Amino acid sequence: MYRLRKAGFNQTGIANEIGVDKSTVCRELRHN
Repeated sequence: MYRLRKAGFNQTGIANEIGVDKSTVCRELRHN
C-alpha cells in the first residue's frame, strides 16, 4: 500500500507497474 501511495506522485511509475502487471497476467493466462 505504501509503495502504491508513493508511486502516486509518479504517473509514469504507476503506468509502468500496471503495464508489468497486465503483461504478467496475460503471460500467466497463456501459460495455463
